[in-house]
Amino acid sequence: MTGAPRVAFVGHGDGTQLGSPAESSEPTAPAVVMLRPGDAARAALQHTNIDEGGGPLDTACQAERADGYRVRPPHSTRSVFVPSPQWACGAEEHWGSVSAVDTVPVGTARGGRPCVNTAKMPAGAVIGRTEDVDQDGLADTQFSGARDGRHLYGIRTAAGGVYTITDPLTGSGVHGGWTVNTDSVGRTITVIDDQRTAKLYDFRDCRFIAVQHRGGGAYEFAIGSTAKPGTGVACNDLNGGIMPMRAATKQRSGGRYDIVWTLVRVSADGRTAVQDSTSTIVRWPDLKATDPRVAQAQGSNCFAALKVEARTD
Repeated sequence: MTGAPRVAFVGHGDGTQLGSPAESSEPTAPAVVMLRPGDAARAALQHTNIDEGGGPLDTACQAERADGYRVRPPHSTRSVFVPSPQWACGAEEHWGSVSAVDTVPVGTARGGRPCVNTAKMPAGAVIGRTEDVDQDGLADTQFSGARDGRHLYGIRTAAGGVYTITDPLTGSGVHGGWTVNTDSVGRTITVIDDQRTAKLYDFRDCRFIAVQHRGGGAYEFAIGSTAKPGTGVACNDLNGGIMPMRAATKQRSGGRYDIVWTLVRVSADGRTAVQDSTSTIVRWPDLKATDPRVAQAQGSNCFAALKVEARTD
């Protein structure tokens, strides 16, 4: 969803709207918020304190008692009633404003040292909640967008810091990424892709590190059905934890597929990685070509992580 919700006072015990709705204060290019089931978004409502005399709006307000708010999310035809008995303006007066929707920091702050700076997200970015990457106890926000013709993926921490990767991948169209905390304490990995190539990063000490292959060069995965064999990047979900995996589809006779996983081991300093050939397993054998796990194994995704994507053309 994107933009500001519609917020109005209602009263008379029957949902009658009182006065005008709150004005939208959304920017020219508001963020697009991606939500999974159970996720939440928020918008900030600011308004004048009204009393029975109209408060600072005086008699022009035509104050009357409200039962609460009617809130309609962006792009929705359904609204919800939020009980909040108070005085409101019955006249068409400007009484408040509401911001565009945004993600909600979730968790309990631990009083650590969160990542903070003064950088800004690109306007109109696609955003979604991600994990607590700076270990301050609060879930952070990831985004995918563009600035000055360059695609960016990044993290906005709950404390307000913005950290970006200038995407070096050259594919046209959709670029995206995802970020997860792995089984290793303090280890956070990010994978970005352009639907042809995926590139691995490590996030630590409030910055992204481009992971290099131990044999030289950037650590990248060829992904998509045209890769030979069709390959991708995934997360290990066998032990209740998360580790990065190289995924591959291997075709059997009769047009069926095995999904093969190989563990990608990232060094302790987050700078290099290598595939552990001794860890290769057949994760799912003998799948039909139409099984969604076949297409999933040829892309870049992590079952535990929301992926944010944005077009660059």
